Amino acid sequence: MRRVSLTWEPGEEEEDEEEEEKDGSHGYVGTDCSSLDADYVAFVDKHRASLIERVTLVETILDKLSPLVHPEACAKVRAAVTRQEKMRLLYDIVFRCGGAEVKSRFFEILKMIHPHLVQELNGLLSC
Repeated sequence: MRRVSLTWEPGEEEEDEEEEEKDGSHGYVGTDCSSLDADYVAFVDKHRASLIERVTLVETILDKLSPLVHPEACAKVRAAVTRQEKMRLLYDIVFRCGGAEVKSRFFEILKMIHPHLVQELNGLLSC
């Protein structure tokens, strides 16, 4: 497993995209990107505003994500005052740098911690 760094440098995404085009991995070097993982990532992306507003146990989620996240990024998220600020930082720092792997793991954790929220938001997809 790779660990998400705290910083993002311009040009990093472009290089990653070129590598993805060459190896076809779409961010999952050495593994196949399953459609289930893609669904998880799509859920996290689609419901950004609702998740920022409604996820309450951000610290618990961060604890479970910490093996994938650089300690400085964790510290920055924990230093935020409100849970909404913490969620915004998860999106703006952690998910941006960690990509699909971290978003997919976040979704799995979210299903365990906030199952009713996931079910409710999934219900919106079928409308």
